[in-house]
Amino acid sequence: MNCHMRSAAEITGSTLMPNANVMVQEFVLALDDLRKDPNNTKKLMDCVCSHYANNLNAPEFCSALQRRLTHSPATNKLIHQQPVNDSFILHNFYRELGFLDEDHSMMEKSMRYINDSFSNELSSIAVYKQRYSVFFTTAAMICAAVAPIVAVNAILHMSSARAGIAAAAAAFSILLTGLGKWRQSVLKKEETALKKHKQITEYMIAGAENGAYYVSIIEKSARRLDFVSKKMSEAAYDGKKVAAVENRIKQLLWKVEDYGDGMKWYKQRVIKTIIKTKVG
Repeated sequence: MNCHMRSAAEITGSTLMPNANVMVQEFVLALDDLRKDPNNTKKLMDCVCSHYANNLNAPEFCSALQRRLTHSPATNKLIHQQPVNDSFILHNFYRELGFLDEDHSMMEKSMRYINDSFSNELSSIAVYKQRYSVFFTTAAMICAAVAPIVAVNAILHMSSARAGIAAAAAAFSILLTGLGKWRQSVLKKEETALKKHKQITEYMIAGAENGAYYVSIIEKSARRLDFVSKKMSEAAYDGKKVAAVENRIKQLLWKVEDYGDGMKWYKQRVIKTIIKTKVG
């Protein structure tokens, strides 16, 4: 196929360098390694496992919020002396959310560029398959049709040269048919590999969208709880309000758990697809 198959790094180069985070760059390079050799799966598998790890320390964050709601049973007043590192814990949680949002956003953008390129390559392969099929089939049919005509003329005119031409035409017809089948098999192999690579990027895109969605929800809930718990720590103790906030803190933990479960699901899908490229 007379077309240049651009690498993933080439496709995303203008958008990745030099601002992209290291993880996305490594993933793109690992995907290129897989395209060069279907057995080069280790680097990509490592990137996938790193990308889908849930590093949010939600329990620590929620504990810091709950400490604001702690009160003294003796005086029924809030205990305002909080551990010194609570503000640091909250800050780290928000910072990690920011990193995750950036990772998901950059991953989605990069994978979309690559996925679109794969779609274009698949379209090109489909066109080449059709052209080669028409060319080789037509050429083989012409040679097959010419061979008996030349052979008859050779007999009528008792010409050994024409007989040789007829034999060559028949042989060339067989050769063209075989060559056409070989070229189609090569294109089919490229097409199959591309479809598997495209499926990887599609799962990565969906995973990035899902991740960004949950990160957004988690951040909004966390900041709201941060604000409310801080206000309550400065006011008189209200048992009902405290219970309501504690319930919402539990819901935040569930959302973080849902986020982690989603990341695990997409990681499994991507890894299975990578394995298929190796065995297929």
